[in-house]
Amino acid sequence: MNNNYIQQHNDTGKVFDHILRSGYPLRMLIYNGDVDQACNFLGDQWFVEAVAARWNMSVSKDFNSWWYRTQIAGYVKQFTYGPASIDLLTVKDYSKELPFNYQLHPLKEDYQIQETVTAERTGMPVPGSVSTRKLKLKSRKMRKNKSTALRERFASAPLDPPPIGTKQDDLVTDLPGLTWKPNFNHYSGYLAASPGNYLHYWLTESQGSPKDDPLILWLNGGPGCSSLGGLFEELGPFHINSDGTTLFENVFSWNKVGNVLFMEAPRDVGFSYRASNVSDSKYNDDYTASDNVLALASFFTKFPEYKNRTFFITGESYGGVYVPTLTSALIKKIQSKGSDSMSYVNLAGVAIGNGEMSEIQQINSAVSLLYFRGEHGKSDYDALSKCCNTTSPQAYCDFTSYITLDVAGNAWPKVNDNSIAGQCGNLVVQQGFNDVWGTANDVYNTFQDCYSTAPDGTRSRRKRSVDMPPLMNSKPFVDQAKTINYQSTDANGGFACFNGDATEAYLNLATVRKAIHIPENFTHWSDCNDNMNANYIQQHNDTSSVFVDILNSGYPLRFLIYNGDVDMACQFLGDEWFIEKLAADNGMTSNTRAPWNYTQGSIFRATIKANRDPRVIYNTSDHL
Repeated sequence: MNNNYIQQHNDTGKVFDHILRSGYPLRMLIYNGDVDQACNFLGDQWFVEAVAARWNMSVSKDFNSWWYRTQIAGYVKQFTYGPASIDLLTVKDYSKELPFNYQLHPLKEDYQIQETVTAERTGMPVPGSVSTRKLKLKSRKMRKNKSTALRERFASAPLDPPPIGTKQDDLVTDLPGLTWKPNFNHYSGYLAASPGNYLHYWLTESQGSPKDDPLILWLNGGPGCSSLGGLFEELGPFHINSDGTTLFENVFSWNKVGNVLFMEAPRDVGFSYRASNVSDSKYNDDYTASDNVLALASFFTKFPEYKNRTFFITGESYGGVYVPTLTSALIKKIQSKGSDSMSYVNLAGVAIGNGEMSEIQQINSAVSLLYFRGEHGKSDYDALSKCCNTTSPQAYCDFTSYITLDVAGNAWPKVNDNSIAGQCGNLVVQQGFNDVWGTANDVYNTFQDCYSTAPDGTRSRRKRSVDMPPLMNSKPFVDQAKTINYQSTDANGGFACFNGDATEAYLNLATVRKAIHIPENFTHWSDCNDNMNANYIQQHNDTSSVFVDILNSGYPLRFLIYNGDVDMACQFLGDEWFIEKLAADNGMTSNTRAPWNYTQGSIFRATIKANRDPRVIYNTSDHL
């Protein structure tokens, strides 16, 4: 039948014209899941906007978020013409092949449109909502959280330099909370950086062949966030249960294939610290890189068996700055002929996941990406046309020419008046920066409602109202308990939101601290140090010059730039534009963009190889 069906209306504009012309009091709801490509939301948006413009329909409700049980469920705009109305609505993370669990009854308007102007437009909190994830560090103007208050309360306790023990001294022999017997050795202790600064490390040896497998350094971002977050919440062999005291095995741990070194940097992050006999308040990118090089030299002294071993530097998020600056500084040491040469380091490659290698390109691309994810309306996006010397804002446009970035990485208009430059500056700051970091959406996964695991074993939600029941998955299966992922709205059993509370509880247990050789009077461990973040000077809002230094060194190095495609904090489009520009500016050749597969023929997006620098996009993965 499909083959013989005559499609008479490839555009139903005339049909809608007839309905509106009839004067019939009809309410119409046009709704779209925002991840469907077969009949995508943007095409329907453009169609409805064109009908509304043709009939000069009134906008009775401006483009805004709508909510389901205190969660942003999508975005809606309403048009009216006489007695008729059209509601244009998106549903977050929904496609036509998925069950529709939202109770959306258009004739009763039960989709809870937020009648008041929401936080995205005013900066005022939405009732019942809180920050989605503790790791959302982006502004100097941060509230003190519990971890920061505890750190400050204990900060007066002086800390002497730690003993830089031997490898055997740092061996962890009895880690509390283990529910299985690890088949590898692991070590925790301190490495010496610049005078008075000591960086904490945790080395998990390979489960394969530790004497032959490569050494992999891992750095989390922030700036100011601990790499133990990476160990316990992402790629390490230990993951923490919801009780905050016991551990379960991460079967996808990176130490299945390598010896993974987690280093907490810079000092004052995690268990790293500045000794009481030193006055040092400087935090910036170059100083961090220098301290990391010194700490690595200390590591190779403690573990000489890793000299000349294949070595990789990896990291995520603000690691997009940490990793290349460390790489550049380390190459200089490797190539040095002086007494401080580190020619024994066999640096073979670098990997950066969802990295902020260029905040300039991150903001520039976020303007478009948020629109194409349905978080901005057409009128918002069209307003940018005056800011571009192009036929439409869909062509590449350097929006960042209207803004400036401060030393904390915050965006501000260059001109703050009613001129075109001033208007464009404010539009770009709002759409490319504030709407990334200042909404109730999960900045690390646009399409997920984030749950967290409380350390006492109870389930808490980041965005829960005290007078509303928690959102539950509803599935038509008999044994629902086995299929529900209680940690998030991800029904496919993917990685739950960061277990920051459980990690914090575990690493502050006295028994754990003793087992991993932390000084008894050390301050409260927290995933991120807000105070350090607030005082950190970001010197590289674009790391192009650092990459050029690496390329010009002639050092044979392989780069992997990989991104989860649902992250907004350090999203794939900004990294793609950064790499494409870097390749073009430096005469690099590239392969054709093509999909790469994991299993069962599943496409995991694309890879582009430019000389030695491949970049990969992971399908439906978040902040990596």
